[in-house]
Amino acid sequence: MKFVTWNKKNLDDFLKILERQFETLNSCVILFHFVRHVSPAMKPERRLKRYFKKLNRKVLRKMNYSAQAWELIRKEMKRHLQILDILVAQLY
Repeated sequence: MKFVTWNKKNLDDFLKILERQFETLNSCVILFHFVRHVSPAMKPERRLKRYFKKLNRKVLRKMNYSAQAWELIRKEMKRHLQILDILVAQLY
């Protein structure tokens, strides 16, 4: 049986890609669990305030206000703005 040798640079690149994918998936899981626990029975203003407080507590603080945490917040806000854009476009 022959052993396959890996090119060191290719292996390092592959491991970096896997690490990035793992971090992204982990971030998505954190956000998914966070968003699931915001109560729909509250008034919209209160829900919104609680949502942002929870984002701060569960994402930013938990991830020590890292660049990755802020990137998650940016992506989440972008997603909300895109949904709002679609809703507004449907009104006209």
